[in-house]
Amino acid sequence: KRQQRALHGIASEKRMLEGEVTSYIPWLVAALKADEEELGFCDKLEKSLEAIGIVHAEAKDARQKRRKEEAGRRAQEEAGRRAKEAEEERKRLLEEAMKTPNQEAKHMKWNPALREYQYVGDVTEESWRD
Repeated sequence: KRQQRALHGIASEKRMLEGEVTSYIPWLVAALKADEEELGFCDKLEKSLEAIGIVHAEAKDARQKRRKEEAGRRAQEEAGRRAKEAEEERKRLLEEAMKTPNQEAKHMKWNPALREYQYVGDVTEESWRD
């Protein structure tokens, strides 16, 4: 008898749970439809991404090529600018070197033995022995 009551309890609980399950069926059907719609959307999105991927790769290559060319152009401009500055500095130093002996000629005298200009002491200065 105890076993019969246990089986009856289990059967009644099963019947009650099956009744509750039927209340969830419309909700589960709606969830399945939503999942199918989402999967369809994902498939469309994947196809469009594949199509865009081809265009994106070409655009990426073109952008990298343009950046390389621009970097090369900037490097050439920078090298040209540096070369121009170096040339201007060399010319300035050359002009300065050429002007120096002429400007200081009154304070310098040519020494033929040493083949260079030497400073001549200022005769108006007082001697250090005085």
